[in-house]
Amino acid sequence: MSILPVSVLVFVAASASAQPTIVRKELYKANIGTQPISTVDVREIVLQPKQIAGLHRHPCPVISYVAEGTIKFQIRGEKMQLIHAGHVCYEPAGAIIEHFDNASDLEAAKFIPYYLLNGQKELIEMLPATQIKPQ
Repeated sequence: MSILPVSVLVFVAASASAQPTIVRKELYKANIGTQPISTVDVREIVLQPKQIAGLHRHPCPVISYVAEGTIKFQIRGEKMQLIHAGHVCYEPAGAIIEHFDNASDLEAAKFIPYYLLNGQKELIEMLPATQIKPQ
């Protein structure tokens, strides 16, 4: 067994403690109730400039992370929001989504939705224009 000089031991200890701290930043917390979730389906979706998703709803809760660009987001009966890259939004199961649109006229927007499924086969239900409320 060899004995290391004290200067080497100090260097090893300093190197181990020089590790950067892991930063955990809470982006969003959604109360989805006590419903069971059997599968999480994660997608990457790109909306082209000015592209709109159309009136829709989901049979399951959906949490989306906006990776690039800005999304105009509105649940029926609630205020319009702008969701910028690095932020998250929540679409409750069954809620009518009035807007999930690319807010930019020039740049694409990319988001990552997490569909919290419990046996559902469809991820989205597009609604007819007749369900659009008058403005």
